Amino acid sequence: MPASDTATNRVALEPFELVPADQRVAGVVLDEDDKPVVRASVYSFGRKQPNINAQTDAKGHFSLEKVCAGPIQLSANSQRGGYGKCYCRGRRHEHVIRISTCA
Repeated sequence: MPASDTATNRVALEPFELVPADQRVAGVVLDEDDKPVVRASVYSFGRKQPNINAQTDAKGHFSLEKVCAGPIQLSANSQRGGYGKCYCRGRRHEHVIRISTCA
């Protein structure tokens, strides 16, 4: 909000509730041959979700901390090309994102 929109340094807002980011989402990124994808970039987003990212380890595993309860979308990109996504919820572990190099 621009400072010119108010005559003081205060703004009155309607009450709102912050959703706690106390959940965790984890899983593995696999390629088309069910092999782990090393150093894939994993991103989270969704309504009322933080936009955070992680990178897979040597076994293709990832973990995203501090997400909110409720649906979340995960997407992954491989350094060698390819993209995959999945829809899930926090606290359930070992989500699988399959990367496809097909257009």
